[in-house]
Amino acid sequence: MAAGKNAADSLDAMTLPGLKEVRQSPGYLIRRAHQQATAAYVAELGSGQITGVQFVALVAVAEEGGLSGTVVADRIGYDKMTTSHVLRRLERKALIERRTSLTDRRETLIFATPAGREIVAEVNERLGAVSEKLFRGLDPVEATTLLTILSKMETLARRG
Repeated sequence: MAAGKNAADSLDAMTLPGLKEVRQSPGYLIRRAHQQATAAYVAELGSGQITGVQFVALVAVAEEGGLSGTVVADRIGYDKMTTSHVLRRLERKALIERRTSLTDRRETLIFATPAGREIVAEVNERLGAVSEKLFRGLDPVEATTLLTILSKMETLARRG
């Protein structure tokens, strides 16, 4: 019993963070911002058309067709396995197609289909409304500062 009491005493002596401190932590705030961004995206575009990750991958492929899956993964900042699953779903939706490389028959290259390019244009037109929802209440300087900081964090995270 004494050992349990000592453990409880040491817990009591520790200063545990309160909810206020936890809610002000970067991880918590970034997670909540991500939830809000996802909700705004789904509210504007619906959940059935194309996910945010699928859209980013599709943009990368539409921007420069003839990419390998590894190059797509690198461009969008996702691991190869996740990117492979995303590309498979895009292929099932007939938004991308895979073709054997003309210069190396062992390599498969990915291209956006006409339907895929159409989705990119359609979603891109509606992303402004998503940004408006996310930046509501921020002045232009705050919105620009937020984007600059998030971009820097993403760049630093990629470098490791």
